[in-house]
Order: sequence, then C-alpha cells, then structure tokens
Amino acid sequence: MGQVHSMELSENRLSQMLDEVREEHNRSPLAVRDGWYFLEDDDFLRLQLRAVLNALPDAGGVFLDIGTGRGLCPRAVKKVGARSISVDSPLVSGRSALENVAEAGVETLSIVVGEQSIPLPDQSVDCILFADVIEHLANSPKPVLREIWRLLKPGGICVASTPNAVRLTARLKLLFGQSNWPNVFDYYDQAFHGGHHHEYTRDEFRGVFEREGFEIGNLLFREEFLKFWRSVRKPSDLHSGCRHEERAGSGRLFQVGLRVAVSVAALVVNAVPSLRSVMLMTVCKFAYESNE
Repeated sequence: MGQVHSMELSENRLSQMLDEVREEHNRSPLAVRDGWYFLEDDDFLRLQLRAVLNALPDAGGVFLDIGTGRGLCPRAVKKVGARSISVDSPLVSGRSALENVAEAGVETLSIVVGEQSIPLPDQSVDCILFADVIEHLANSPKPVLREIWRLLKPGGICVASTPNAVRLTARLKLLFGQSNWPNVFDYYDQAFHGGHHHEYTRDEFRGVFEREGFEIGNLLFREEFLKFWRSVRKPSDLHSGCRHEERAGSGRLFQVGLRVAVSVAALVVNAVPSLRSVMLMTVCKFAYESNE
C-alpha cells in the first residue's frame, strides 16, 4: 500500500516514549490547570502512535495532527526527530490544547479545518493523524478530506479513528432508555456545539475516504467504551458521562445487573469485532490526484 516507510521502534522504546510523554503532559497546564490528566497506559493510543511511526520515513519526515486534544502523539513524534505540527480549532478548545504541545516544541496552527486552508504547501506531509475528529464535523467531511489529500505527499498516510456508530454499547444504551447522542440541554444555550454531529458505520468511514481517492489499508475495531460502563454507579451516569468521583451510590440491584450486562457485552464484542466501540483506519494517497 503506497510507499515503503522505515521508521521502526521496539516495543520497549515505544513504551518508554509513552511514559515520557505521559509524565510531561501531566505536568502541563492542560493537566494541572484544566484537569485533563493522562493516568494510565492506553492501548489504543499505542496503536495510533505505532501506525504513525510506521508511516514516517527513517529520516523523520513531516507529521501533522488535526485536532490535537491532549497532544500525546505530536509530543512523541517530536522526540523521534520528525517535524511535528498540531492543528486545532479555536472554537473547540481555545488555545489550551495548542499551548500544551507548544511547550514541547511542537509547531501549532489555530485553524478551523474545512473552513480555512492549513498554511502548508501541497504534498508536503508524510503522515496525518485524524483521530476522533470526523464525528465532530457539523457538515460534510468532504472539505477536510480534500485538505488532507492536498497536504499528503504521494504515498503519504492518514491514520484516522472514530467511534463505531453501531457499537454494542450504543445499542445497550437504548435498552436503558438513553439516547446515544449528547443531551440537547448540555448545549441548548450555547452558540456552538462541539460534540458529535454524525457517527460513522464502517462502510461510511471507508466510503468517504474512498470517494476522495484514498486507498484503504488496515481497518481495526477496538473496544474502549466498556471501561466507562464498568464504573457506572447509577442509571443517569449512562447519560451524563460524569467521572467516578462525582457519582453517588445507587441500588445494588442496578449495579449487579449492569456488571452482568457488561461481562456479557465483553464476551460479545470479543466474538464479533464489528460491534466494538472504536474504529482505527490507515489510508494511503495514491500518486495521482483525485477527480474534482
């Protein structure tokens, strides 16, 4: 699939790097001031970072992160000698996310992707991380995907992830009488809603990239959301998504029933990967331009 890349790190070095960036992040204002701590090893982050590093040339290359969040991948990529750039929307996260990675030497751009062009030359980027962003786009993903195509070198790789719209946990929420979408009253009085606007099925996720000319590589399903369900204490937590320390005790019958349901759900998603909660996909830009 596309060009051959050669940057490889051993699992021990990868673990060491993740430990380093986690400790650095937990000393940053985003953690200390805003409370966004990174408390434990994250297998899904490890998969994302491994995919990114495999897509970068041995000489380092250029890496772009669209929607930086906690910025752990841009921090890690900076450590291997690549040019690391983070883009985030001032509407979604203000300046805090970009300030977090800037202190690690990552280049930052405050851009509303899809509405503003990223100020980088055509075909100048080896790898783009587009992690858990596409579901937040209020309109068609087409402008953003075309911007990704413009920026990638021929043979360049985009690593993308998004929640699976038909995951088992979403179906179970309906059985509890809970919507899978954000509570409208959480943003009713706000001019801007930065939550999910559309969640993708596997065919949609593949299809929007294929329509812009990308070649689909690996598409993996991972289960991440059952971690939250295991710590739910009362039915309203399924809707609010509040953290464990904010939850009050509730009926023992509900808790026992939920533990049984989560255990059964874990068995189901292990047997049927397409019911897992998150999709991770790598796509490659062909050496020719997509049709307008």
